[in-house]
Amino acid sequence: MAKIMPAISLWQPWASFIAIGVKPYETRHWRAPPRLVGQRIAIHAAKHPVERDDVTWWRRVSGETELPLGAFVCSAILRAVVPAEHVLGDEFGDYAPGRFCWHLTEVERFNPPIPAKGAQGFWWWTPTEP
Repeated sequence: MAKIMPAISLWQPWASFIAIGVKPYETRHWRAPPRLVGQRIAIHAAKHPVERDDVTWWRRVSGETELPLGAFVCSAILRAVVPAEHVLGDEFGDYAPGRFCWHLTEVERFNPPIPAKGAQGFWWWTPTEP
């Protein structure tokens, strides 16, 4: 039986940047629930349209062309949640004071991505067995 997993939907290309390992932090204006720290979470790419500049950025960084929408792209361990001012920022997040960085480790990319409808905030997903 598949284990129910907490999931969160992100716009592209940020979801796929996590999947390929170049985005170790998801930045938000809110803390992730403490009960999820140390847990594996699923990263879903929302169906939100991707701007042309972001597609170009994705291709430059990844060397890939496809950006899945409406699909799970990976899972990761939510290792810690820390204030943004405690993290050396990069081009893959908003590290402004007052924001939070969710440190994601042990990323497991789904290849191919798993189609699914997303939701806002954290929600629950039951992966299907192959």
